[in-house]
Amino acid sequence: MRSHNFAKNIHYSWFITLGTSLIFFLSAGLSGGMFAIFLPGLVEKMNLSYSQASFIPTLSGFVGLFVMLFVRKIINSIGISKTMILGGLFITFGTFITSSLKSLGILYLGAVIIGLGYGLCSTIPISMLIVRWFNKKIGFAIGLTFAGSGIAVILGSPIFSYIILNFGLRRAYIVLSLTILLTTIIASVLLRDYPKDKNLTAYGSIEMLTNNKGIFDDDNKDLLYKSNHDSRRFYLFIIVIILMSIPIRAIVSHMSSILISKGVDPYVSMNMVSIFGFSMVISKMLYGYIMDKLGSYKTILLTFPIWLLTITLYFVLDLNIFFVILFSLIIGIGPAIGTVPIAVWVSELFGKSDIEKNLPIAQIFANFGAAVGIYILGVLVDLTGDYSLGMTIMFSLTLVSFILLGYFYRKRNNINKTES
Repeated sequence: MRSHNFAKNIHYSWFITLGTSLIFFLSAGLSGGMFAIFLPGLVEKMNLSYSQASFIPTLSGFVGLFVMLFVRKIINSIGISKTMILGGLFITFGTFITSSLKSLGILYLGAVIIGLGYGLCSTIPISMLIVRWFNKKIGFAIGLTFAGSGIAVILGSPIFSYIILNFGLRRAYIVLSLTILLTTIIASVLLRDYPKDKNLTAYGSIEMLTNNKGIFDDDNKDLLYKSNHDSRRFYLFIIVIILMSIPIRAIVSHMSSILISKGVDPYVSMNMVSIFGFSMVISKMLYGYIMDKLGSYKTILLTFPIWLLTITLYFVLDLNIFFVILFSLIIGIGPAIGTVPIAVWVSELFGKSDIEKNLPIAQIFANFGAAVGIYILGVLVDLTGDYSLGMTIMFSLTLVSFILLGYFYRKRNNINKTES
């Protein structure tokens, strides 16, 4: 009886968070995150170069970007929930086609269909739905949602590593497609487009203007509800988002191959991907929570140095297993930086009133950076024979994005002090 009453007292927004988490679980997690597990097998068993194999998620990414240009029109036509469910079905179908492994052309065809799904259940509709359902604890809700990809990596890495090693790539892809389909069906039961669909208002709607913490605090109210029309600043911000996103997706997608290149046993490297999944879950949840508590600027100062340290660890991975484990434990901070705060950054820096216009643009270019990054790192490996030059470039891009983000927030804070 108590548990029933407890469930009734939970605002339905948290079930929406569970549903969006499942969407990210199947798209960025099961489909995107598992590529690191499948990459060594594709290179070895299908005799592909790293650039050829890396082009598979890059192609998906570019198709997804194309779909994202029209996703708001699709959402206006059929709704957010149906849009994301349709995306899950595309990813299921594309993964099933990939399972034939008949040729590189088939792999690229599957990548195109998966890309259609990525565009429909990307961070754009997910963030839009969270913003509709939450006026309070947005950072924490987004963190929980995007943690779904990490949970997929934790659960999927040992399972699909086992299937690949014992039953082959083809059966692993078939099981993956069926798992994505099941997750899509479960998510469809939970998702609703608006709070009014459940006769509710958004979580925290009454308390929003009196809340004194997080992104809706009194000190930021004027900035949040005031549109900023300085397009040059926004263009620079988009460049920062691209520079930041390139290393994150590239390093994560190549993780198992990076470890193998440094002498780590292939089976151990696949298990390290599971540790990375745990790291990603914790990092995303903590990022949203810390951002709500400390604010975006302090969270940037806290998290970017950890990500820079992670990239630096590449150069000592072959010295001791301790560095391999440490690398796997803290690498999750990268995907947290690349997903959780973007909606909040756009809201704080360019106005909440313009968020439905600015956020999709920022998300599109974040995905553009991610898609390009995977391929760039693959090409650099083919050209040089190892990851050293590529990781040096990834470190440099991260450092530049860190400096520029700090510039944005320092300027914003100075404006607030001047106005007060």
